[in-house]
Amino acid sequence: MNNFSELLIKNPYTEKDITVVVPSYNNLEYLKLLFKSVRDASKDVQLLIYADGCTDGTEEWFHSIKGEEAVNTYAFIQKERVGHTVLYDRGFQWSGTKVVGILHADMVIHKDFFKNILAGLDENTVVCGTCVEPPLHPPGGEKHIFDAGLYPHDFNVDAFTEFCLKLPVEPNRPGIFAPWFIVRETYLRLIGQHDLRFAPYGYEDCDLFARMFAAGLRLLQNRSAFVYHFTQRGHKWSKGIGIENLGYKEQMKHTQREYARKYGTDPRFDENHYPIPAPKYDVGFVVENSNPAILSLLEPYCSTIYVNEDKSNVDQYLQTERSVYNLRSRIKSLTADKTNDVLITFDANKLSRFTMEVLFNFPLIIQDTDDVGTFEYDIFTVNISQLKEVPHERSFIPMEESHRSSTD
Repeated sequence: MNNFSELLIKNPYTEKDITVVVPSYNNLEYLKLLFKSVRDASKDVQLLIYADGCTDGTEEWFHSIKGEEAVNTYAFIQKERVGHTVLYDRGFQWSGTKVVGILHADMVIHKDFFKNILAGLDENTVVCGTCVEPPLHPPGGEKHIFDAGLYPHDFNVDAFTEFCLKLPVEPNRPGIFAPWFIVRETYLRLIGQHDLRFAPYGYEDCDLFARMFAAGLRLLQNRSAFVYHFTQRGHKWSKGIGIENLGYKEQMKHTQREYARKYGTDPRFDENHYPIPAPKYDVGFVVENSNPAILSLLEPYCSTIYVNEDKSNVDQYLQTERSVYNLRSRIKSLTADKTNDVLITFDANKLSRFTMEVLFNFPLIIQDTDDVGTFEYDIFTVNISQLKEVPHERSFIPMEESHRSSTD
């Protein structure tokens, strides 16, 4: 393996080539920490900060940034909140540098972050950092758990720095997670923009990473590019505007269902957070003893669902469900002609937690099947007429006009 100095010599990019885009919504105290850490790490990196409908004094703080600290720093005021996903793409379009990337407002970077990100970056590679997070969430292969503080006022930068210095040197490995960086032209040519139907409820990243994978990009995690991530201890957790009060869970369910309609399964990653998209097939569920709850649960995970001839059940579902897809065309009677490449027949009364999990991951089971024909699998009768993958739509999404110009 090449050593670090060799990688730097071969890399054509410098810190002057980087633009970092940071949207923020009422995270001023976190944003101040981020700003200081970026400027302590590099005066050459171009920093774009968006105040996204902020009411916490962020705009006033922007006006206080003067002199040397303001060099290569651009602050934009977005009066009406549009969401961080829109602003990432807007910043990528505006920047004009060779490399673009994202940081969250509640992140603090290590002093060697940028030079490590650049190691291994090329026009076919997306490089992400390695998060150090307080013990609010379970550990994962893609991050480290260490408590250097939960809030800006108790953040211990020396403890974070010392922790990073003591970590053993690890080789880079496949993975993708925020914060990530990419050659700007590659992003605009192969990705275009985020899929806004999944924003801002978590699945825009899952979709983006799946599209990067589909575009053939190399997804690499640099295990020495450290960032302390407060794990969203900002506006979402403020008194009176918690996640539960924003209808967050319901929106998450909706975007999860739209993701399943697009990809055929829920998002899947390995232990290092590397995407494992399942193949998508033309699957029909033939469901005996269906009801509105079963219809709602299963419809997103197939191309067609065949259910009991009860128009009121279908109408009830269509009145409450919304989607970019034509849902009525996806729901058919049990007696209708069945032309799907794969038909899975079962009795809804026999479904259990285990069999539901099997059903949601059937594309992976089908993937391991070489033969067409009929076979039994637990409560399911599976008939495969042909093994033909269905292309995922919208791998490239053209940049919207709203992203082509800067904000006020």
